[in-house]
Amino acid sequence: MKLAEWEQLRKREDEICDKLSVPKGHIIIDIPKSELMISEPRIKRTQVKIKDKGLKPLSSYSPLARALQIRPIPDWEIMVAVDSAYIDKVENRLDKILFD
Repeated sequence: MKLAEWEQLRKREDEICDKLSVPKGHIIIDIPKSELMISEPRIKRTQVKIKDKGLKPLSSYSPLARALQIRPIPDWEIMVAVDSAYIDKVENRLDKILFD
């Protein structure tokens, strides 16, 4: 995501916080990259071979590489994370703010 897009997303988060009387920084919007919905390019990058008494895939050495391989593609297009202290204040009004 480009810096301008991040800045726009942070601005939108602040606007939502203001509308819901929630302190800034307590609502986070996450929108996965569109290419994740089509394919998962990171999976191939975890198949780097490591030379150690032969060639073995990185995933045999690193639980992080293995986790990236088995991580499912997100089944959502937008996620809003809210500090648990503000869930009651946000949950019934968020759809209207986001989609109206």
